[in-house]
Amino acid sequence: MNKDLNDLDKVILKKANVLLTVDNAIPLKLQLKPENVLIKDVYGNELTAVKKTIEEDKQYVTESTDGEKPVTSELVLNLTSEDTAFLSKIDRICFKLTAVPGSATGVPLKDTQWLKVTSIKLSVPGGVNVDLN
Repeated sequence: MNKDLNDLDKVILKKANVLLTVDNAIPLKLQLKPENVLIKDVYGNELTAVKKTIEEDKQYVTESTDGEKPVTSELVLNLTSEDTAFLSKIDRICFKLTAVPGSATGVPLKDTQWLKVTSIKLSVPGGVNVDLN
């Protein structure tokens, strides 16, 4: 990500949202928790100044009811920092989804089931300020 975002150091913002569109063909409901998200720089170091939250109604990946037909869900990861150039320092976002109780029962897990992030978008609530000096 850094090669695309490193020139944003002139953009002043304190908050950004990462929107993930996920297709799930696994019969397990999955949850994204803030403690399971790591924001790293180009050297692999965690950017601890970036606070992470997940929107309450956008933290779950819905399970496939039959283990074959995928279901599409949207996750929203909110990033905030006092460092107004934090976006230019991000190289990768690592995350782990954990299984939680869902509604699919009696559907076996198979090696043909899959999970795919089909889209990643970045939005900036409230817009940005640009330092042109």
